[in-house]
Amino acid sequence: MRHPILLIMFVCFTVTNTQSQLLKQIGDRVKGQVKARADRKVDDAINKTIDGATKKPANKDKTDQTKIQQTTQKENNPKENKTAETQPQSLQNNGTASNMEPQDGYIRATVFPDQTLVGALIEISGETMFSTKYKDVNISIAPPKGSTEPTSIHKAVIQKDGKFKFPFKGTEKEGDYTATVFSPDSKAHKKLSFTIYDFDDLDEIGEKIKELMDEASKNLKKIVDKMKDQAAPKDKKEVDEKMKDADENIEAGKKMLTSINEACGKLGNLAKEGKGMPASVIKDLGKLNDIFQKQEEVMTEQIERAKHEPSGNTICEYLTMLNEACAAFSTFTNLYGKTIMEAVQAIPKNVALDKGVPKGVEVANKNVNDVLGKNEFWAKESAKITATAVFDAGSLATKLGTAGVAGDLLQYAGDYLMKKYCVTYSGELKYHYENIYSHESNNWWKYTYDCGAKVSLRYPKNQSGGIIKMKGTIEGNATAFTFGFDVKHLLPKTITIYAQRNITPAIIPVVSSQNDALGFGAVARAIATPAYFYLTIDAEYNTQTEMITVFYNQALEDFSPLVSNKGLIMIIAAGIPIIKFIDFPINKMGLSFGSTLKRNSEFKMNSNGFLGEGKMSIGQGSAIEHKADFTMSVKKD
Repeated sequence: MRHPILLIMFVCFTVTNTQSQLLKQIGDRVKGQVKARADRKVDDAINKTIDGATKKPANKDKTDQTKIQQTTQKENNPKENKTAETQPQSLQNNGTASNMEPQDGYIRATVFPDQTLVGALIEISGETMFSTKYKDVNISIAPPKGSTEPTSIHKAVIQKDGKFKFPFKGTEKEGDYTATVFSPDSKAHKKLSFTIYDFDDLDEIGEKIKELMDEASKNLKKIVDKMKDQAAPKDKKEVDEKMKDADENIEAGKKMLTSINEACGKLGNLAKEGKGMPASVIKDLGKLNDIFQKQEEVMTEQIERAKHEPSGNTICEYLTMLNEACAAFSTFTNLYGKTIMEAVQAIPKNVALDKGVPKGVEVANKNVNDVLGKNEFWAKESAKITATAVFDAGSLATKLGTAGVAGDLLQYAGDYLMKKYCVTYSGELKYHYENIYSHESNNWWKYTYDCGAKVSLRYPKNQSGGIIKMKGTIEGNATAFTFGFDVKHLLPKTITIYAQRNITPAIIPVVSSQNDALGFGAVARAIATPAYFYLTIDAEYNTQTEMITVFYNQALEDFSPLVSNKGLIMIIAAGIPIIKFIDFPINKMGLSFGSTLKRNSEFKMNSNGFLGEGKMSIGQGSAIEHKADFTMSVKKD
């Protein structure tokens, strides 16, 4: 053997390398087992407490606790509701431990817009757990099917509040894209999809809004026809005139959208003819697309939400419905009309200032004057092409002023007809609610919310008798949330929590129904306001005893499923961070306030209105406790 020393060294290296790999595999396996055991311990400990919280209470609390869990079969009968010791629905059913389970990882993500022009910007944003162990999230974006481009991998930096944003610029190819956003520990992911369209589709950029305006117009006319059945001939004639004006405004809005469609289609044709599209034009068309997409979402929700039946068949209820249908239209002009006009005007202005290279134009062997010549061409052509759309947008803004599409009809119905045919009361509600969960004498989790609302009551003037029956609404939103949870006492002492975070729902600190300068109406405010509610109530005023009894009826809108508290924890097992989160549900306003009102429903009434207040306390000293209090001040208009 010519090289025995080399052979021995090779054998030793091979054996050592094999042993190292084996030891690494054993180490990884041990780490994985330790991590899995810690994972199970956390889940088991929390689930055990969850199960305990959902068991029936001890006999000493049973009477109080079942009061808040029972379901009445007569919830829509005010007289039965008045005396029953039950609640319209169970508070338990709308958010309790029974809906909770520890989840691995935590990631929330959205994409906007979910469809836009080639070359325009797409933004992926969301929320996750921030710590010194994890500082970014991974995002993979798969190109459209049939593309030769590989899936791209990106990172987005996590801010200290857990939020992240990632602007995606790789939108040069049309088609359907898929983005996958991973939690920092890769245990959870969120799939998103978005579509990139080419210049061929630019002539339909505002078409969906036109269709939605037609649908909203039909809904408005149905309500107007039902209201007119109970109005005097003179009032019917005036309503017809106001409705005619509204129709003209709607047609003017559609004309503007048609002009924008035609202008954008012509810009797209120039690009298809090989003229090249400057980056500024693509950017401005992308902004216009975003405006239309937001408006489409808003109008779609408005139309669906306005389809509920009136609380009664009196003219007062149809006037209330008409008010909301008119106000919903105002978002088109007040909120988006000016923005649309500015976006169209910006196209020729920005291209005149653009020093960038037009899309699709090869300039490696061309001089600067050639590039500037392209921009000069686009500046002039885009100004000509968008002139009609700009004029129509300006004309619409001038025609409508601050009144909106159906402003005159809205004012006539609310200021004149409602006062002529109905007696109305209005006021405000302030409400505070607490929900406390305990485990072995320790507070496990607790949340509170404060709400403000506008209270409205009404009845036809032709109603008489000893008992006057009224219809009404309570419209408002949560103005504050607090939330805290403690799982340390639930976990084995061998497990240490490295980081913890409480996430409460987004709120606005004012009551939207009392601070709506533009008069958008309940349908629009529901979209713009987090933790919004729109409750219907009934009332019976006994003119002999001078007492009024108020009954909760139902929620037309209430806290959305997104309104929940979230608890995030991070533990370290075998040196590996583990993220866990729990969705802590929140009882909706209709359920908690409905239960409180039922226990405090009668108030002294005078000629000017009433001042009511009440408190509720259920389950004191038990595993689940509810506390609430309110004040309601209502005056005759």
